[in-house]
Amino acid sequence: FASWTQGGTVVSSSSSYSFTAAGNETLVANFTPITYTISTSSSPADGGTTSGGGTVNCGSTVTVCATAGSFYGFINWITNGTVASSSACYSFTANTNLILVANFAELYSTGDDIPDWWRAQYFGGNGATTNSLSCATCDADGTGQNNLFKYLAGLNPMNPASVFRITSTVPTGANFVVAWHTAGPRTN
Repeated sequence: FASWTQGGTVVSSSSSYSFTAAGNETLVANFTPITYTISTSSSPADGGTTSGGGTVNCGSTVTVCATAGSFYGFINWITNGTVASSSACYSFTANTNLILVANFAELYSTGDDIPDWWRAQYFGGNGATTNSLSCATCDADGTGQNNLFKYLAGLNPMNPASVFRITSTVPTGANFVVAWHTAGPRTN
């Protein structure tokens, strides 16, 4: 409810309006639409983009869409930890404020535990297929360390100098502390 008006003039902003009638009166009850905010985001942030949502009227049909980025696939839309839809474009009736998260996952097209982005980075193409150099068990640089191992260790499979090496072992009582260099965000 917004207000009562008479002849275009606001006479009350209360939904309950009392007055003394001195004759014929024309009162107009003015309403504003109830609106909701529909927010969207992507997880992970670089997994893809979202569209749709914003401020919408109560009862309106809202469509939000998720578009996967390179080397990612769309999984689902969630709100408050609950799956709302597994369709990339999701339509619903607005009846509350919503925060929708589009979930994406890295693509592993060949099923060999190496993500497409890594294979494409080092071997070209779209990363969705393998060849005699790019398969998980292949040793592209002849170091004796296969591509799956190189991926897991954060190494460059095309550089023979990029190998896993233990840099030190230190005895500590009945145990040893083993150290090695890592690449990227990995730690030892």
